[in-house]
Amino acid sequence: MPKRTEMISYCGMYCGTCPAYTRSLANIAKDLQQELRRAKCDKAAPGLAKIPAFKAFKHYDRFTDLLAVLTKMRCKKPCRLGGGSPECPIRR
Repeated sequence: MPKRTEMISYCGMYCGTCPAYTRSLANIAKDLQQELRRAKCDKAAPGLAKIPAFKAFKHYDRFTDLLAVLTKMRCKKPCRLGGGSPECPIRR
């Protein structure tokens, strides 16, 4: 387990509460992806989008693209120990 000081990223965020480090968003997004596939929501989305209350379903593809990105939000170790995004401008 990293020391507490190693868990403070270069930007000042505490890794122990970061969704990428805890993988909380990634895990929820993966579960939601699986449930959407099981329910075949991709097939239902075009029809649902025609109903005024469900018109947001016309953006279903963008939503699933975002879910795919969220499933990849995973840091294996804190920034100070070589984890985090190599593209982070603060880290550079």
